Amino acid sequence: MTAFRDWLLRQATLPKVILAFVVMSGLIYWMNTLTPAFQAATDGNMFFDMQIPITEQMMLEQLPAYTEESKSLYVYFMFIDYLFPPMAGLFTALLWGWLMNKAPSGVLVKLRSSKLVLFPFISASLDWLENIGFLGTALLYPSRIEWLTQSGVLFREAKLLFMGGNLTITIFLIVMLVVALNSSRQSATP
Repeated sequence: MTAFRDWLLRQATLPKVILAFVVMSGLIYWMNTLTPAFQAATDGNMFFDMQIPITEQMMLEQLPAYTEESKSLYVYFMFIDYLFPPMAGLFTALLWGWLMNKAPSGVLVKLRSSKLVLFPFISASLDWLENIGFLGTALLYPSRIEWLTQSGVLFREAKLLFMGGNLTITIFLIVMLVVALNSSRQSATP
């Protein structure tokens, strides 16, 4: 893990952060282009992955509207949604690494030696597990595997919790960088 952390910190340049953001945004756009066709094939329902909140009961109420066309669209959507989590994790890790690398001193410099830049990949892993639960539930319907549906919802909740952590850490890192840069400027001024 240390080697991966070090690699991420070396790659954490502004152009790479921007590139990761553009690719991540493209994947979001691509997923969203499938939504109208999916809604047309499921009486207006959205992909489970795009519904917040989503509960097991909500999923079970929507499944009767699923057709072979909507299941095919869900598989296509999932192909994209399996690319998205690691890209979102990479974008966040590169952004954090870039913020840490820009700091002249202080907390952010110390954080570079931690494995904090690996944290965004937890939510990415949870997203993949959520996808298994959601896609399996959709494709196996009308058969019902209760634990599969429940696991999709559980992993969704855990993912959202970790995504909240990602956002909180991002804000913290930005604030710490601003503080470090201001301190550096003030100490440099005679």
